[in-house]
Amino acid sequence: MNRFTTVRYRPLFSVLLFLSFLLWLPIAQALDVPTPTGYVNDLAGVLTVEERASLEQLLGANGSEVAILIIPSLEGEDLDMYANTVFRTWGVGDKERNDGVLLLVAINDRKMRIEVGYGKEGELTDVASGLIIREILAPAFREERYYDGLRAAIDAIRGDSEPITRTSQSPPDSGFGILFALLIGQHVLMSIAGVIFRKHKSSRYASKMVAASIMVIIAFAISVMFGFVMLFLSLFLFLMSEAASSGAGGLGGMGGFGGGGFGGFSGGFVGFGGGSSGGGGGGGGW
Repeated sequence: MNRFTTVRYRPLFSVLLFLSFLLWLPIAQALDVPTPTGYVNDLAGVLTVEERASLEQLLGANGSEVAILIIPSLEGEDLDMYANTVFRTWGVGDKERNDGVLLLVAINDRKMRIEVGYGKEGELTDVASGLIIREILAPAFREERYYDGLRAAIDAIRGDSEPITRTSQSPPDSGFGILFALLIGQHVLMSIAGVIFRKHKSSRYASKMVAASIMVIIAFAISVMFGFVMLFLSLFLFLMSEAASSGAGGLGGMGGFGGGGFGGFSGGFVGFGGGSSGGGGGGGGW
């Protein structure tokens, strides 16, 4: 290749080199899945030795297999995707029952997710997972009571505690939209009636009253319709907020993943059973 050809194609080589770098960049930045050393894997160091041992003993008892992973940061990874990757890589839960649950916490990002196995989704729904996060984990984590929050969440996940009731949010008052409409309607009605009495061409009082009455009825109907629109809009926004905060749907459209499970770790931990998850669960922050 002569000098002219080299100079001519040098920009092309530079572009190809840059594109290859962009292709490898996501792979290089991908957050690794750590090797589990037990049911509780605290890589952020927020639990004491005694607290970790207590949770290990609780999770090692008979029941649905629950794993906890606490990391310092997601390092830019998507919370739902990373939780699903950890779940299928570890194979949390029984391979036949698929009843495993993964609780992932990213301390610096202040995010967490409950990833649920196929066989557990009927019992631990997306809404229930969202409630556990908002009503149990988030309040405790805001006060840095990580052990208390995790302990209570485990009981709720396994059904060992009382059902969770909603306390932080409630549906909007159904009378708000109608009340708002009546206030607006009152102002509109008074304004229209005043205009009619001042501008109506007829000097007869009865004629003015008929015209004003018709306009008042029309204005009242419009104000009521406006009130119902406001009511339905507030309900719609509330439902959308609930769906977003509970993580409903999650990665539900993804196919199932089978985890191979790990075997033989120090400290007597023999690994998970190879369960799968299709993305059910819920996520949130604190």
